Amino acid sequence: MRTLLIKAVVFVLLNIGLLAVAEALLPEVPTSGVHKRRIIESHLDADTLVVGSSHMLNAVAPELMAGRAVNLANHSQDLYYDCALVRLYAPRMPNLRRVVMEVNSFNWEYSLANGTEEWRRELYYHAFRIRPYEPTWSINYYSRIAAFGYERIISSFMTANPYTPDGWQPGHNRLDPATGKFNADRYALATGHAWQAVNEALVMDLIGFLKTRGVEVVFVRTPAHACHREAIDPQALVRMLEVTNRVASRTGARFLDYFADRRFEDEDFNDGDHLNEQGARKFTKILDADLQAPATDPAGSGP
Repeated sequence: MRTLLIKAVVFVLLNIGLLAVAEALLPEVPTSGVHKRRIIESHLDADTLVVGSSHMLNAVAPELMAGRAVNLANHSQDLYYDCALVRLYAPRMPNLRRVVMEVNSFNWEYSLANGTEEWRRELYYHAFRIRPYEPTWSINYYSRIAAFGYERIISSFMTANPYTPDGWQPGHNRLDPATGKFNADRYALATGHAWQAVNEALVMDLIGFLKTRGVEVVFVRTPAHACHREAIDPQALVRMLEVTNRVASRTGARFLDYFADRRFEDEDFNDGDHLNEQGARKFTKILDADLQAPATDPAGSGP
């Protein structure tokens, strides 16, 4: 029995050692987080920093903006990671004058921890060393092999970087009206009212942090097609506007609202609530013009 126990311990220790060696020798896995880190670190001289979820990722083409801008938005990125990324990089960006933050029908009440894509939190840790909002002892935060698995690691090395050099991801699809309700239902399942107070406090603290550096915050709600707008719970839209306007009025942040902007037509959409490349080029030019215009009503909406 003692011999068997010794063999079992040796076997476990040997495997732990082999895993540690494999982990140490493994090159950096080119995940979306790593791609974005490389992009922001090559744009530390930017004057405009864009954060948000896939809506902003698809909608804002920094190359079309005045000055030098960089898009640090990413798929399903929540307000916690928006704030954490801005806090991480703002002190290293001497020319930063503006942070453009996404607001939408769900993100005040949304957390990556609450949805089916909670695994994305591990990407932020391995790329940026940003820990999740809620403490965890998961091995996935200490081992890339455990977090990603061999198949995903191999796939990452074989997949091309989907972002432009300044962080934009153009969409190349055409609108399918069925995606409007599908996406609205998916967002509703990922939200919880308990996160609203947490996210509001995070954003309020971030704005105070940026004000000490002379950096303004502009909230932006990107265009959505009618097939999506009509599928969203009206009360969710009311709550979203209440929180956004409250934070804007207390902090002086601007709010530019393009949610129902009639300048965007069917051919501008990738799906019900994301712009394709054509729509993004149109939107970025409109947004940039509005950002350059003098602020009038901090809590007011745009077109």
